[in-house]
Amino acid sequence: MKKIFLFSTRLRVYWVLMPLLLLLSLCIRFNSKEAGTFMLYPLIILLIGGMVFICIYFFRAVRLSYDEIRHVGLFSGRDSAVITEGKALILEKIRGGRLHITLFGNDGVLPELSWLKSTTQAPRDISLFRGKVIWYSYSVKRILSFFAVSGEDCKKILLGEISRIDTEIATVTLEAENEPAKIKIRINKTV
Repeated sequence: MKKIFLFSTRLRVYWVLMPLLLLLSLCIRFNSKEAGTFMLYPLIILLIGGMVFICIYFFRAVRLSYDEIRHVGLFSGRDSAVITEGKALILEKIRGGRLHITLFGNDGVLPELSWLKSTTQAPRDISLFRGKVIWYSYSVKRILSFFAVSGEDCKKILLGEISRIDTEIATVTLEAENEPAKIKIRINKTV
């Protein structure tokens, strides 16, 4: 099954590894001059373990496939949502070059909260998933190409030259009336 991973962790978060890396290099350099049974090996192992833990702790991503969208990471939230026909994926640029991904739709279940019920008792579209990823234009191009939009059409929709693209899987529209512009991907067919 085809999937794409979109990273949520900014790379500047990993600057916290620099002091540990510096200390590790000093330990390796002066390990041979240490007089003892274990020398500096326990400290080296502890520093490597700390660096691995920091990398795992800060790793967060969003995994998108044709049937679901979910957060990925050992210490991230466990949110996920099923992508089916009629749901819409909304991509919105937020400050710092990040991308906010929201999945809107309904699962055919009536809401239990009284203030969320409509007068017709029909299911309403609600936000099923929210996530933020980095690298706005790269992430949007990957998502659009995942839903069978050609590379040339991806560039045109990012520049605002065209506002609607119909593919076999989805309908992509650019809603540019308000700032910032939103790209809406309406799922036409459950794959």
